[in-house]
Parts: sequence; structure tokens; C-alpha cells
Amino acid sequence: MSGSDSQDLAIEITRNGKILSRVRLEPKGTYIGRMAENQIALDDPEVSRSHAFLSFKAGSWILEDQHSENGVLLNGRKTVKSPVKLGDVLRVGPFDLKLLVDPTARKIDVSTQLQEADQPSRSEHTVMMQVPEYLQKSVEQSAKKSAALPKLGYHLHAFGKNFEGQITFEQGKRLDTPTAEPILELRLSYGPYVLYKKIPLES
Repeated sequence: MSGSDSQDLAIEITRNGKILSRVRLEPKGTYIGRMAENQIALDDPEVSRSHAFLSFKAGSWILEDQHSENGVLLNGRKTVKSPVKLGDVLRVGPFDLKLLVDPTARKIDVSTQLQEADQPSRSEHTVMMQVPEYLQKSVEQSAKKSAALPKLGYHLHAFGKNFEGQITFEQGKRLDTPTAEPILELRLSYGPYVLYKKIPLES
């Protein structure tokens, strides 16, 4: 696949055999996930907030799982990172995403909808797939669970720059030896340097 082909590569999104949309991929990177900040937002509880990432590197398209809960299938097989080609089919939750060339596939601008939802966007070109009515209860339960997750607002001055934002802790693992008190462990990577800090939390 040549570099020029990368500009026209698109994904055909289907669910239960029904075509929902065709979306042109961004060579610099296309995020796929449940939340609206993804370029391709698939609104279903089986899809993780940030589920998968597609990018064009060194003449090839690369698929990367973003530590999703249910994983990504490439042509029926689970994968963490793999090159993909025309005709390949990705399975993300209940959605099938087929790679094809379609110069007519358009980027859909829903930036106005994102602003109304008060959600930040990775790109103003995002496809929103609405959840079926029969799954609405599951989505509401998922939203309640998300609201209960720990969140961290931060303001960081490092490397001559200021960084601000909010982090939601949505993934983790069980420790063999539980800690008696909550501890915040930070890791800051930049260039060849990695900085660590452990902070005991006080309510």
C-alpha cells in the first residue's frame, strides 16, 4: 500500500450486518472508542472509552489495542498490535470495521454536538454511533460506574511548559499485598528521563 493510498483508506462500520457509516482514516492517527473524544466513537458498553488506535507508519497501517477491556479481533483473532491491510475486518465490541479504499468517504464534523455535550475532542471529525434503545439501561449503568471512578485534576509545570487536565482512573489490577493507606504513584517521562514520586494521600 503506497503513501498516497493511505489518504483514501476508509473504514466501513457495520453492526449485525447493517452498514452504519464509512469514515476516512487519519494517517496521523485515528482513535476508536466509546467516548466522544475519539475520531470514531462507538456508543456501546462493550466498547472501552479508548479501545483501539490506527496509524500509518513507515508505509503500513498499524492497529494497536489501547488496553481495552474486551480486546480487538483482527479477522477473528485477538491482537494487541498488528499491521493491517485492505480487506481486513476489525471487531470492536458488537461492531465490524472493514478496511477499504473509498475516496468519497467523508470526515463527519460533529464538533457542535461535542460542544453541546461539553466533552473535549481529539478531532472535530468524529462519527457518533447511537446506542440502541434496548441497551440504554446498560449504558446508564456504565455511566454511573464511570462517575464513581477516582478522578485527578492536575496543573503541572515541567520542561518550561504548563500542563492542565483531568485523569479518570478506569483500569487497574489487584495487589498481592494490599496497601494500608492510599498512595498516589506518579511517573513523568520526557526524552531519556523518567521521574518518579510516591505521595501518601490524606483526606
